[in-house]
Amino acid sequence: MIVRYLLISVLMFSKLLALPNRIDNLEKQVSVDLQSREKRQLSSLGPRPTDSNSANCDFQSGDEVGMCGWKNLDNTTVLKWLASKGSDAFWIGGPRSDSNNKNLEGGYIFFETSTLPHTVEGENTVSAMIQSPVMTSTGSKGHCVSFSFSISGLSADRLRILLHPSDSNEINGEVSFNNDVVLESLLDNTRGKWKEAKVLYTFPANHSLIIEAIPVSESNQARRYRGYIAVDDIQFKSGDECGGHCTFDSGLCNFKNEPEGEFSWQVGRGSNNPNTGPQRDHSSFSTNRITGAFAYIDAGYPRKPGDRARLSSVQMQATDKGDEEPLCLRFWTHMFGNGIGALNVYIRGSNSGDRKVWSLTGDAGNNWYMGQAPISSIEPFKIVFEGVVGRNSLGNIAIDDISITPGVCPTAPQVAAPGPGDCAFEDDECGWNNPERREGVDELNWDRSTPTDGNRFPLTDHTTGSDIGFYMQLSRENVQQAGDRAFLVSRQLNGSRTAKCMSFWYFMYEPIVDTVGPNLGKLAIWTRTIDGDDNLLMTPVWRLHNGHGPSWAYGQAQITTETDFQVIVEGVWGNNRASGFIAVDDVTIFEGECANLPASAEIVTGECTFDRDSCGWRNTSNGESFDWRMATLTKRPANLPDKTYGAPIGYAYFDIFNSGSRTDKVRLVSPEIKSVGGGDKLCFSFWFAAFGAGESTTLKVYKKDADKLSEDAINEKIDESAEQPIWELNAAELDTARPDWEVAQVSVDGRKNMRLYIVGQASNGGFAIDQITLNKANCNTRPETADPSKKLPRS
Repeated sequence: MIVRYLLISVLMFSKLLALPNRIDNLEKQVSVDLQSREKRQLSSLGPRPTDSNSANCDFQSGDEVGMCGWKNLDNTTVLKWLASKGSDAFWIGGPRSDSNNKNLEGGYIFFETSTLPHTVEGENTVSAMIQSPVMTSTGSKGHCVSFSFSISGLSADRLRILLHPSDSNEINGEVSFNNDVVLESLLDNTRGKWKEAKVLYTFPANHSLIIEAIPVSESNQARRYRGYIAVDDIQFKSGDECGGHCTFDSGLCNFKNEPEGEFSWQVGRGSNNPNTGPQRDHSSFSTNRITGAFAYIDAGYPRKPGDRARLSSVQMQATDKGDEEPLCLRFWTHMFGNGIGALNVYIRGSNSGDRKVWSLTGDAGNNWYMGQAPISSIEPFKIVFEGVVGRNSLGNIAIDDISITPGVCPTAPQVAAPGPGDCAFEDDECGWNNPERREGVDELNWDRSTPTDGNRFPLTDHTTGSDIGFYMQLSRENVQQAGDRAFLVSRQLNGSRTAKCMSFWYFMYEPIVDTVGPNLGKLAIWTRTIDGDDNLLMTPVWRLHNGHGPSWAYGQAQITTETDFQVIVEGVWGNNRASGFIAVDDVTIFEGECANLPASAEIVTGECTFDRDSCGWRNTSNGESFDWRMATLTKRPANLPDKTYGAPIGYAYFDIFNSGSRTDKVRLVSPEIKSVGGGDKLCFSFWFAAFGAGESTTLKVYKKDADKLSEDAINEKIDESAEQPIWELNAAELDTARPDWEVAQVSVDGRKNMRLYIVGQASNGGFAIDQITLNKANCNTRPETADPSKKLPRS
């Protein structure tokens, strides 16, 4: 027994000696299992989150161009972003320089929008998506993300910035993007330029941003044309560095309550009264988050009707003259309760005071609604939100998610516009109307249309970029002849010495070009005023001819006038078969000077197509029966169609026959043409057609300094013994059996104000002229035989 006991004791003691090693091994195995499980979990969640600095990227330069930590979503889309540089732009696409415009070696990322991938079942072939590194919570101040972007080409549609929560579900290794939030959508062509945008957002958990480039649909023939969407200089900063932007999640951002108000705006998370005020902030309302706040006015005690609270932004720089001028202010507002007063938005100039740009009154329902207004100022300015208490305490007004984006926008909702003119045509025509038929001023109408009405073009409106949006389209019904036109007339606008600019988007496309050449027609902007003698005055301010591609293009025109006025949008068909499409959308009228865009649409004094009048050119002929006249249906030379549209009318001519041996002269005098800046030469160009016979049929152009001409002197004959023509042509040098249009041009000294004289002479013939233009450039004389310095003296 003793021996057995000893043996058992020894065995147990040996096991006790081995126990620490077994425990140590077990602990090691558990540690390995935990590490393996943690790795598997981290792998399923994606990369570990970092701070926002990891997402900053200028995409480097030269041979080092790269995407930093941004990555294409390979398992989600077959379309890819590329890192590139300007020196490779002609080779693989993209802009010719980076956003700094310093050299061709600066890096950026871009997506070639003409890419046509092989369709892969279950994969996205609609857009290219690139994702930032995973970032931790933004904190209440949020992230202010600035970036440069450039959009160009017929195949480019839009650029979107998406917020992607990192806890989104994964299925078979693919991430679900159903919970993504669109932070910004930019859909306007930047015309080859880089523009800067900012986005302010907050999110309480791990997340990433996705930059999405969307081309036009693969079914759209425009997808075949080269284009790109490019991004550069992505910078993440603290949310309080986004001047003019605010989510109110950490307070009033850089906005301040103004002391002139009777009370103050407050920040809150939700109303305590179900009969007024929002339940929650805008972003939480749309995504069902628990985070978020808004700014509001409390209409309860001790507030009285008419009390005002004013919230102003930091001071911002004046907007520049030119195509970069306007900005777009967007915000969300909640105006619910039967005691709602008013919400007003002002631009406060550093010297000029407050100017109202947006205003809405009354109950708008228990929802958040987006408001937007064009922002422009020739001096530094602030944006001021004013809340006005209504008739009772059920009048809380809230605002949230204020942002400023580059580019002009029409006022929304339309009823919030401070004056007539602004219109996106989504609800109605906003007071723009077609004249009554009995007025007899036009032959056609403008129709409020949508792509779903069966129109081949445009495929989308401009406002929404979809096929359900509305625009105004020049009617193709009842077109009788080339040159038929329609007027779209605004309500009366107040005149002012302050400069005003009209911006709009236009669509002018001719899918099938006639054998004689482009023949779509014309789009023009006029102002209509009444002078002191009650005469109706029509002043052209913008005009563009023929087609400009199957996409919406941006236009703007200066419409400043001191007297009350109306704006007229004129559409003219150049072809009675009306095979093309002319449309207008998103009209906005704002204060400020602006350059005419595109430059070719600028009205130059003296230019004329003779469609309806002579554009200020005056017939000063002394003959009783011979003069310059406008072609009519019943009287025109040799059935000659006009050069502009191929219409039976629309040009000027003189026609002198059967005058015996007497040679008669006719004179057409231009309006006063102002001196030009930036150069000393003007190219005077026109089209001419000769008919008749004989050396006596000539056409000459003279130039006179306008400062030396009295009204009587303008009407006097040209003294050919003392003055030499700058352009001269004899019909004997031309084939006049079948008159056809030919181009003429001559360079003119433009350093002084001047008038041009077109002098015709004939005893048995004549000339027609059309499409007079003046460009700031030097040019050779055409035809060469019209150069007086090269003509041999007659014996």
